[in-house]
Amino acid sequence: PSHDTGGVLAPNGKIYFIPEGGITVGLIVDPTNNGTTTFNTNGHLEFSINTNYVNNAVLAPNGKIYVGCNNGSGASKIVVIEPNNNNNCYTLTSTLPGLPYITLGPNGFIYTNISNVLYKIDPSSDTITAKTFTGWPNGGIGGTHYTLAPNGFLYAPPITSSTFLGYIDTFTETFRTYALNPAFGQGDTQQGVLAANRKIYHTPYSLTSIDIVTGK
Repeated sequence: PSHDTGGVLAPNGKIYFIPEGGITVGLIVDPTNNGTTTFNTNGHLEFSINTNYVNNAVLAPNGKIYVGCNNGSGASKIVVIEPNNNNNCYTLTSTLPGLPYITLGPNGFIYTNISNVLYKIDPSSDTITAKTFTGWPNGGIGGTHYTLAPNGFLYAPPITSSTFLGYIDTFTETFRTYALNPAFGQGDTQQGVLAANRKIYHTPYSLTSIDIVTGK
């Protein structure tokens, strides 16, 4: 396998690396002996146009791995890998119209937003529901890698604005913003990392500084 875009630690203690770019097999690493095996995606991670881009994957409370992927032309889907069922893969019935950067919330639901629509995946039933945000900021946030903070909110990196920060309140399932003072550097900050000091550090993809979020 090649073109693996990320890894998820499964309940069986093994790390699953998710393939992209139309690759049909993923890599499994066993940390106990550094052994490797593969699993076949059986067509679920691939699109008919023979290309796909896996954005990210999360481990749900039900022990399954949920993967957000798109075909590079706006069509997206959520694929599920079952580590405890012979690594079986299947696709959720709903198709998303954009880039699904998925994030696990503190309530066990998986969230992604595409433009001003919040999509919520319920792993217990594999259903997807949509909710339109009101008061969406001019220019929007777009689908992005959210970071779960200790307060239960999902914070977006400042991709489209240097003067406000967007976050999802998972308790009310609403989108909110607050003003940044001082202003952040605007750019393709792809995702954030939560540190032990409870602050979020955003990766400086095209910036010369690191943005730090202290929480709200």
